[in-house]
Amino acid sequence: LGAEMQREGVACEVFVVGEPGDGRREFVDLPQWSRMCSLTGGTAHLVDAPHTNLSAALSSSLVRSATRPSGRSCTFKLRASRGIDVVGFCAPKGTVHTHFSGCELEAAGMDSDSSVVVNLDVASNLSEDAMAYFQSATLYKNAKGQRVIRVCTLAVPTSDRLQDVFRCSDMDAVACVLGRRAAVAAGFEGHRNASLEGLGEESKTGSRGSLAKARERLIESTVETLASYRLNTDASQSPKGQLILPEALKILPLYALSTLKSHSVRASRPRGGRRSDPPSPRADFRCAHLQALASAPPRLILALVHPSLYSVLDMPNEAGLLFTPETPPEGEAEGGDEMMEERTKPYLKLPKSITPSMAAMSQEGVYLLDCATVFFLYVCRGAPSSALSSLFGLAALPAEGGGAGQLPSALDPASDLSSRLLAVVSDLRSDRPGHSPLKVVFQGRSETAEDETELLSRLVDDSTPHEVSYVDFLVAVHRKIQAKLT
Repeated sequence: LGAEMQREGVACEVFVVGEPGDGRREFVDLPQWSRMCSLTGGTAHLVDAPHTNLSAALSSSLVRSATRPSGRSCTFKLRASRGIDVVGFCAPKGTVHTHFSGCELEAAGMDSDSSVVVNLDVASNLSEDAMAYFQSATLYKNAKGQRVIRVCTLAVPTSDRLQDVFRCSDMDAVACVLGRRAAVAAGFEGHRNASLEGLGEESKTGSRGSLAKARERLIESTVETLASYRLNTDASQSPKGQLILPEALKILPLYALSTLKSHSVRASRPRGGRRSDPPSPRADFRCAHLQALASAPPRLILALVHPSLYSVLDMPNEAGLLFTPETPPEGEAEGGDEMMEERTKPYLKLPKSITPSMAAMSQEGVYLLDCATVFFLYVCRGAPSSALSSLFGLAALPAEGGGAGQLPSALDPASDLSSRLLAVVSDLRSDRPGHSPLKVVFQGRSETAEDETELLSRLVDDSTPHEVSYVDFLVAVHRKIQAKLT
């Protein structure tokens, strides 16, 4: 079916809606749906939200999928300067075709919520201090059915000093590449060297790979990158006992550890430690996160694996409110009308994030955890009654064991704090590929125990049953780097 849709230029978008209830959902084989969608350039969406918001979550996901910038019957090709060869794509959506003049990517659909990672081979005789040029061309049909082409050209300087390469590195782009490589190691290989006639037989997505390989590949890539910096730059003069990180890639170890703890590649484990309990995460949830890791654009990749934590009760009064920048005096404005319009566009002020760790939380606090695909509102045991009143319109929570229906599952938009918090959530989810539900979790309550366990596993700076804390991970990475230096 996927091969036929690809031939007809139809991008497949599948929406799988979780069953409301106690959180135990049947296996729907999302990996197989995802394989078909990836073949056509589409996405398999796993819509998971509290039962009270399920219809709104599905509606939001459908609207986003239908209205985002996209093209149909797409062909993508990248050309580069002499001495730089395009050798392939990393975990692409669609089908890769190899020709005598290079390779190109063909997909029934492309959209603004995904990106393409291209593998390049740089010749050793590339001219020093020269400019390298890249030109991408995408031939596609727009919403009006017109056949159009989009061409983007980029010129970048070259250097024979690895120190310059590290200094000019883009952390988001590096994270995208490492994420794709981990996804490939886990089995998301894409559809390579397939003709349209033999598409169904030659597709090998998911035929090989394992989570162990993905985790090993991620750690090795991190260690090799940082070891190369120590060996081939001025950092080689520093004592070997010091951990020296490139300025542009200081958060690379944090990204690697966050990915290891994410749903994408973390080890499966029973929730309660019993063999009869289902694994966590379930196969469908893992597939959805691996799919996102294998296609997310740079603007979303860090948010997917490293959650942002906000203290709700410490939000400044202006957080969650719209602000309009002042128009510069006449004669001092720079740029054209478009730049001026962009500079004076209203924006919503966000609160400052804190370290996603239990150590940064107070027993009297309320916290918002942004995990990109889901938001958690964590109400600690000692939260004051004034906070409960502002957020939920309650003077106190109902007694333990009264049933999940008696605990509030949504905010009361009538209060100032709740309205500003909802505005912050709305602004954060505005550029997400799918709907990100808001789940309210009360510390120590059995009614929300499953969501609390999930929330605590997302605090990536803390240790978990299968992963160490960030400090311990840095020590382990430093030892591996030292082993390569000797």
